[in-house]
Order: sequence, then structure tokens, then C-alpha cells
Amino acid sequence: MALFRERGFDRVTVEEICSAADVARGTFFAHFPAKAALLFQFHRAMSARFVQALPQPRGSAVDEIRSLLYAALEKEGVATAAGGGH
Repeated sequence: MALFRERGFDRVTVEEICSAADVARGTFFAHFPAKAALLFQFHRAMSARFVQALPQPRGSAVDEIRSLLYAALEKEGVATAAGGGH
């Protein structure tokens, strides 16, 4: 995700993703039919983390969502103005 964050989804090639992940192009396509599928799978994983983190809310819906987003962004190494980060 760092490549997408740094340069944007459209400017990153599958070859660059494979190089960064140290996997062969064939291995990439064995798991993902296209670059967009990688992003889709990332979003599915993030959604699953959100669902697991919300079984017992501790605040308002807005506070919970904000907290989840800041935690997810921090995990991905994205600095946020209000949530701290790197």
C-alpha cells in the first residue's frame, strides 16, 4: 500500500508491486487477477478488522469510526493531523 500512497494507484505497476513484495509476477497473478483485485482484497481485510474491533462500542459512532480509521492509518504508516501517526 505504500507504493499506492506515495505515487497513486494508477502510477504503480504490477512489476513494481512484485519487486517491493519480492514475489514473481506469476505469483502475483496466481493470487490476484489484476492490480485492482489487490486493492479490493486490502479493503476487505480492513473491513474485517473494523468488524472485529467493534463488537462492543466504547463511544459514539463517530468516535468509534474515527478511532478505527486512525488505528488503521497508523498501522499502514500514514501520518494524520488529528490522530498522531508517523
